[in-house]
Amino acid sequence: MTERWENAEQIAAARARFIAAIPGWVQPHAFAVGRRSGGDVEFARIGTAAHRLPAVVLATVCGHSGGSASYLLDVAAFDRAIALIAPAERTPARSTRTCGRGAGSAPTWPTTTWW
Repeated sequence: MTERWENAEQIAAARARFIAAIPGWVQPHAFAVGRRSGGDVEFARIGTAAHRLPAVVLATVCGHSGGSASYLLDVAAFDRAIALIAPAERTPARSTRTCGRGAGSAPTWPTTTWW
């Protein structure tokens, strides 16, 4: 059986476990996930302090504990972040490599996480 976090309390408990595993963790005021497109960066996801679970999951994958930084994520790292946060999804997980652009479409890698 796959683990599911089905309510706010379970999500908060999972977030607390991620935080406890990162010494010196400081919640960012904002964070983003972008992807390179030609010479530009397109931001696919931008989060604020209200989006606390995705921030700490990305920090877990990147090894980030606080401050401003950016990281290049390869496919394996991005897939790991998706797998770590998947129990919080309300619907069955979609393909980890479609980036919301439809099944079978390939994203532009690497992905950059901005803090």
